[in-house]
Amino acid sequence: MKRMVLVIFLVSVMIISGCVQETPPATPGSGNPGGGTEPTATNMTSMTPPSNGEPLSVIHVQADRSLSPKECSDRGLGDRVIFIYSSTCPACKMTKPALLEAASETGKTVEEINLVTDSKELDELAILPYYIPTTIVDCEVLVGPKQKFEFRDIMEMM
Repeated sequence: MKRMVLVIFLVSVMIISGCVQETPPATPGSGNPGGGTEPTATNMTSMTPPSNGEPLSVIHVQADRSLSPKECSDRGLGDRVIFIYSSTCPACKMTKPALLEAASETGKTVEEINLVTDSKELDELAILPYYIPTTIVDCEVLVGPKQKFEFRDIMEMM
């Protein structure tokens, strides 16, 4: 019995850890008492420069937020719906049908980026999500599972 409880516990931990990435520890002067970095551009650069030839600063996303018009245009995110997920993440599997249904109802196309296998596409966006699923709708970043109406409301404003 103890062995079965231990196995169930370990499997649960493995499933949950497949949906989140570790947040780096707080750095002195970071202004984030909860640890990690602020969800704003940092001094890290992307491999792919925008059309003006300047390298992009990587945006670390930890919570729902709006990208600035510059961040959005530099990455070509206007009028796009991008779903960043992992195939082993239960929350991603629950969120995907709601997103696809909302996209179908609003006539939008969803670009899917698997965090594990599509790293080149993620590098080109210069966006690093700390949690999955992360969905980018136009210039709005949605972190974590959402319901269909949340996706649809944002898509209707595009």
